[in-house]
Amino acid sequence: MFVELNQTLRDGSSSDSLSERTVTIEDQAPTNASFLFYHFASLFLKNSKGNVLFIACDQTEAHYTSVASRLGLMLQARQGQPKRFACLELHSLFSDAVWNSEATALNDCLLKEVDRLCHSFDSEGPLLIIWDNAEILLDLGASLDATRQTLLSLQKAVYSTAGTLVLGVHSSPRDSALSAFLTHWTDYLLITRAIGTGFSKDVTGEVEIQVRRGRTLPTHHLLHYRLGDRSVKFIAPGLAAPIM
Repeated sequence: MFVELNQTLRDGSSSDSLSERTVTIEDQAPTNASFLFYHFASLFLKNSKGNVLFIACDQTEAHYTSVASRLGLMLQARQGQPKRFACLELHSLFSDAVWNSEATALNDCLLKEVDRLCHSFDSEGPLLIIWDNAEILLDLGASLDATRQTLLSLQKAVYSTAGTLVLGVHSSPRDSALSAFLTHWTDYLLITRAIGTGFSKDVTGEVEIQVRRGRTLPTHHLLHYRLGDRSVKFIAPGLAAPIM
């Protein structure tokens, strides 16, 4: 979907594949990095013929479907086409769950529902799981260790299909331990930030891309971006027209 972003993620590799990769997307206030989710969904639905599962906390399935449509990506299958997209809304799942004093029950409930939905697709293929807020289990009382185990279980599920795990987090000192774990565990770390004053009106914010897989030290890349109602444009730093 976003050619400039894809080229940066490749970082010199001759392959477009994100097979068996974990991606963490962190947004720093006041930015919202959810537009990056659609890039990865597009790669799987259009290019790799894979399946996509959204684990939704911050928004509803209807919201993600509507925004994707404005960007030219159809998440829901048309009549006669195979089902390749599913969405798990956690607020609905957990409100129907049996609550008890063991926070691990939340993790078990989540993983069972993910497994059920993964078996609901009409065809096999690489699996992309996008979780828009991986910190939610901590908010609901789960321990850091239990949250890590849940993420490892999701990673195992997607890697068994040569797929990709994408995790959204919000920058917060409260979850610094989880952020530290994800920083060292992930293959790609994408961080969106607000842009300072004096930049072109064509620039909404910036995204820092850290490629960590297979490297002792990560490589760093920076792209500016502009969000439109029906488009996202990436711009190399310095190429946008300055304010006169």
